[in-house]
Order: sequence, then C-alpha cells, then structure tokens
Amino acid sequence: MTSNDGGATVSREAKVSTRPLPVVHPENQTLYEYLRKGELRLQQCRQCGKCRYPVSPICPACLADEAEWVPVSGRGRLVTAVRVERATGDQWWSTQVPFSVGLVALDEGPQLKAAVSRSDAPFLHPGDQVRLEPEDVGGVILLRLVPDQRD
Repeated sequence: MTSNDGGATVSREAKVSTRPLPVVHPENQTLYEYLRKGELRLQQCRQCGKCRYPVSPICPACLADEAEWVPVSGRGRLVTAVRVERATGDQWWSTQVPFSVGLVALDEGPQLKAAVSRSDAPFLHPGDQVRLEPEDVGGVILLRLVPDQRD
C-alpha cells in the first residue's frame, strides 16, 4: 500500500525481517559454544557453589568473581508459560503468532526462559516436568521446552 504525501510516495507495507537472534558477546560466548557442541553448561560459582543464569562475571549470591562452566541436565519444572496471540516489536514475531514461551526452574536451581514447542504447548501446565532441547536457528543454538518423561 502506498500513499502520496506532498508529491512523495511512501510505502506503508511492513517489511518482515529474519528471526531476531541473541547477541553473542564475550560474556555469553562460552554458553553458545557449549550449546553448539550439544552441551548445556552454566556458570557455577567456585566460592559458594551456586549455579547461575544469566551469564554474569559476578556471582549474585556471594559476589565472588570466579566461576566454572558445569554441565546441567536441562531438566526441571515448568514455572509458568504464556501464549502470545499478538506480537509487538520486531515484525518477524507477528509471522509466528500464536507462540508460547515458558519459564523452567532447572533441577540445578537457575530459571531459564525458552520457546515451547507448538505441538506441546496445549499440554504443558505449571509444575509439569520439562526438559530443554537444543534447536539450530540460523547457526545459533537456541533452547526450547518439551515435556520430560522421566524414568
């Protein structure tokens, strides 16, 4: 759709971009390198032993500045989920509605947000056991939530 504003033709069509991806920077680069290898690892404080997310140079529990990257199971319980019916922000999201995002409390402690698989979204409820699975999106590995059938 176009309009003529004082002699100038202005396009009113929304340009749909590609999927927005997380920015990989020096602080979180190690996280994405492990994800690319198929490993979910998070920082664990060397002083107090707390596992943390998001990535941080300082432990939020004890303020120590030393951490190591430890493997985590990717399993936990769904804290909450939201179904997005109307997207805002980047136009790409409007091409994806409806979609769901969930918050999982990992067995190791930290909480992470992740997309919920469309086929699983109607069947997931707070308190359900879930696991994080890697998903390759444009060369960046993202996490999505799926139901976890524990042994």
